[in-house]
Amino acid sequence: VAAALFFSAETARQFLRHLPRDVRDKLREARAIAISDRAAEVLASAPWREIVRAATPDQAAMLALLGVAAR
Repeated sequence: VAAALFFSAETARQFLRHLPRDVRDKLREARAIAISDRAAEVLASAPWREIVRAATPDQAAMLALLGVAAR
């Protein structure tokens, strides 16, 4: 997995809560794309390669960070 998108702080929190410990280190190879500062703050507790926040809190801005145009 090269990147993961998080559309809320709660989604980020639950993802990290349920992530198996043996998988956690693999996050060093992935980007986290957060919809908000709050979601990015939650994600900062994990060892991501990079955490980026969408310019605006919407799907189009998140997909833009992946290099994908929203339809």
